Amino acid sequence: MDDCPICVCRKRVSSWISCPKCHFSCCASCTKRYLLDSKDINPKCMSCSTQWDFEFVAKNTDIKFHNDEYRNMRAKLIMERERSLLPGTQPLVAEARCKRDMKNELEKINKDIKMYEDLLREARKRKRVLWNGKNLMPTKPEEASKNKRFIGRCPAKECKGYLDDEFNCGICGKKACPTCRQPIHKNECDKDDVETAKLLAKGTKPCPSCSVPIFKIDGCSQMFCVSCHTAFDWESGMIEKGVIHNPHYYAWQKQLNGGHAPRRVGEVRCGGPVEIALLIEKMGKVDVEESIREWVLNAHRVVYHIRHVVLPKYPGTEPNNQDLRIKYLLGDLTEKRWLSEIKRREKKREKDSAINLVLRMCCDTIDDLLHNIVATESNDVPVILIQISQLRRYVSKSLKRIQKRFENKVPMISGKWEVTEPGIRKHRR
Repeated sequence: MDDCPICVCRKRVSSWISCPKCHFSCCASCTKRYLLDSKDINPKCMSCSTQWDFEFVAKNTDIKFHNDEYRNMRAKLIMERERSLLPGTQPLVAEARCKRDMKNELEKINKDIKMYEDLLREARKRKRVLWNGKNLMPTKPEEASKNKRFIGRCPAKECKGYLDDEFNCGICGKKACPTCRQPIHKNECDKDDVETAKLLAKGTKPCPSCSVPIFKIDGCSQMFCVSCHTAFDWESGMIEKGVIHNPHYYAWQKQLNGGHAPRRVGEVRCGGPVEIALLIEKMGKVDVEESIREWVLNAHRVVYHIRHVVLPKYPGTEPNNQDLRIKYLLGDLTEKRWLSEIKRREKKREKDSAINLVLRMCCDTIDDLLHNIVATESNDVPVILIQISQLRRYVSKSLKRIQKRFENKVPMISGKWEVTEPGIRKHRR
């Protein structure tokens, strides 16, 4: 028992959470409270601000916290960020609505073709016209939103749109008064509305990248410039940047009695993966059983399979939620469904990212060890073979932890370097 440095309560030291970077420790309750109150999408140490990976949070907190409370909080923060992107999505809504109307009309025409044989020629002609028109419409956001600037919400009731710099709403098509920003009217503007409009005009900040004025709708301080697509913090004005490191690669290096200074994940050694001919030649000089030689070659071959077949299925990149924003602006998606879908996508991204990091670390480290086999003396090769075996067990345990954490099947690597994927037959190289 010891006093927590944050809440000054006596707690079991075994239940404390310690930062792997600065080793600052405090009780689990204070750590969880900090993660929830910090309103940061990415978990960080309260002492040194080092970013923690989500596996560290899941490993050191109870399942109710990291799978429910913390995940819900992150989903809400992501939704607020998506809400800040709504103005830039508005130009695409008219296109989406037009495509949807065209699709509905195409379906009606197809029914008419079956019901009215005498109108077959006319209906097919109209179908071709609609189909060609649908495909000719621009689909790139850059083309649709180029030079578009927005100054605030549309004042019309039940409208979710935004006013452009000419005070026109692209959703409902109505125009607002330039002086008071209320629905267009014939009488004089209300003084209170005019003062409110002036305050709104003052409440903008320039984008740190292109200087376009940005207004804040509500929610968290993370903003997004629809002109140059730059994310920045409303309070500090700093552009948001960050480097993601692979924690599995560093954890593996620590297990090798200090190992060598780890390379940055994704960096390819000069010359790339070891040439198979050099590896076969070197293993032929090592005094080991033939099954061991085949085992090493299987490790070499499985790296190619993982990199080119397995890894592309688990990119772990941030999802593009543009389709959800369009559906929300069209009224096809409620806020509740919007939040639910964001949470589902974020959980999948989190799982894919965890798998990606482990498999990429596996490939990078195998390449390193196989290069060492080719470059070292034959008598030292058995030590490297032990390291390869330890690596496979470490990777297997890491993947099993991910499977348990997300309660979902993940790729696995057997002792013979056989890769099994969910729903796919075993791959043996």
